[in-house]
Amino acid sequence: MMTHLRRATTTVLVTSKDQFDAFVEMVGGKYTLALTIPLNPVPAARARISRYGRGAYYPKTYANWKRQAQLYLPQGVKEDLDTRVWPAKRQHLVVCTEFIIKKARTSKLTTPKGDLDNYTKAAWDAVTKSYGVWNDDDQVVLGLEHKRFATEEEEPRTELLIIEI
Repeated sequence: MMTHLRRATTTVLVTSKDQFDAFVEMVGGKYTLALTIPLNPVPAARARISRYGRGAYYPKTYANWKRQAQLYLPQGVKEDLDTRVWPAKRQHLVVCTEFIIKKARTSKLTTPKGDLDNYTKAAWDAVTKSYGVWNDDDQVVLGLEHKRFATEEEEPRTELLIIEI
């Protein structure tokens, strides 16, 4: 898939493989942090209410993914901002997120199933919960998300590029 990105009078022609690098250049921000979650991405699920109203829970697939994702993210302490990877307490961020998803053998789909915003919510919530990168995902003022199937040579994963502006 070819995409044209335009900034002022400059047109950049990119493929889906290098669209994030071109986007970083266009934003003009300081490239700050690249994160990889080497797990097959899953979309965020809505909380379910248990029988007899004993509380809310998430489906196992999503809950397990979120728990495992924490192992691959910088860890901090909620009350201690000095443990964060980030140099400043609050700044505006641009986040480019690519979801590389394993294709089922019998699937005839050309793009992965699941809403892109739900994949994004899962990844950004995992980063927020790690307390090691940003205070909250409300700092993100611009996001570029992309989902695709993994090629035969690739492992499924989530790639995040976080840019301070």
